Amino acid sequence: MLLRLITEGHKSSQLPAIAKTLFRPFSTTPTAISAQSSDKFYLRHQLESKHVSSSKWKMYRIASVGLLGGLTTCFLCPGNPMVDFATVTLLVHHNYAGLNSVFADYLPLLIRDSWVKLVMASWLLMSIFTLALLYSFNYNNVGFSKVLVSIFKL
Repeated sequence: MLLRLITEGHKSSQLPAIAKTLFRPFSTTPTAISAQSSDKFYLRHQLESKHVSSSKWKMYRIASVGLLGGLTTCFLCPGNPMVDFATVTLLVHHNYAGLNSVFADYLPLLIRDSWVKLVMASWLLMSIFTLALLYSFNYNNVGFSKVLVSIFKL
């Protein structure tokens, strides 16, 4: 019945109340968002952003392409220390940036802002510690690329 009402072009006042909420037009303009206070929470970070995130995401994409090149170079010339250090740096940065974005987007929906800051600071410290361990592994042991090649030889 609901589908028939919509397809036959009846006025919106004839639709049941549930259909009005399900099929209402959605817009991300500030005036449309301010119309309903329940919708503000979901797009708050978009309204409060500084609108410089496009350049940040371009840099993330460039780093991801660099990581693909670094991983390919690990197979082409294993044991090269410059390749090892560049690849692990890009790998840790890629992991940090990706999970940091997930934390920033979804943790505020679940926990308080003070806990979000604590989780994000802990994630930064863990990423720095991981990078230091991988640098130490590259310097004191066989290196990232030789280990990667030996894993794929299995």
